[in-house]
Amino acid sequence: MNLEENIKDCISSELEKGVIEKVIAAKLEECVGKAVEGLFSYGGDVKKAIEGKVKEAMIPYLENYDYSKYLLKLDNVLIEVLKHSALDNKKLLENFKDLMTNEEIPKVIKMSDIFEEWKKYAAKEVDTTKLEEDCGEYEYLEVSMSCEDVSSSWSDYEKYIVTFECEQDEELNFEFEISRWKKSNKKTFDLHYYEKHDIESLRYLKSFEIYMMKVKQAFSDIELDEESTSDEVEVEANPYD
Repeated sequence: MNLEENIKDCISSELEKGVIEKVIAAKLEECVGKAVEGLFSYGGDVKKAIEGKVKEAMIPYLENYDYSKYLLKLDNVLIEVLKHSALDNKKLLENFKDLMTNEEIPKVIKMSDIFEEWKKYAAKEVDTTKLEEDCGEYEYLEVSMSCEDVSSSWSDYEKYIVTFECEQDEELNFEFEISRWKKSNKKTFDLHYYEKHDIESLRYLKSFEIYMMKVKQAFSDIELDEESTSDEVEVEANPYD
């Protein structure tokens, strides 16, 4: 028997044993395994489909869930922490509660409404020793708002610097930025408020700062209905000796 016949006999023998079927089955199993692994891997179609269904079920539930019932528990935990710290407990706790309170922040807020909030803050926090003495029951703050266009011709964004000023007390002055993309059809602006606060700095926050943080967190759109205005704010005068 020559070499050629030996090779033919060997091939015939292996074919009768089902070797080809086994090899094909093994390779097919390997191929299917890799395909399935790809579907479930990062960016895979199955992973995307599952994530989509999970988001559809979870996000509306989380958005609509009332977290207010946990405020008392959070307060108790925070109080226990503060017992062992040197922070101003009362102010810190009040600011913490203000930030956590589920207050409805409008999706669209007029600039004039933000100015009104600041005026309330100014009337409450003004240093009354800086007010002029008179015989009336009330004093008046002279306040103003200005929105300065600081856009650059080369920039794709329209930007304004907004300034609230109190003539009698400069410590109350407040400044922030709003902007919008020039090429968009959007008529409203985005708020840019860059203050960052950790737990220790909470005790130093003013009520208007907390309000601005909540507007920022709500991603509210700002309607620039007024660019400049001035007003007088009524403040209850301190009794004079």
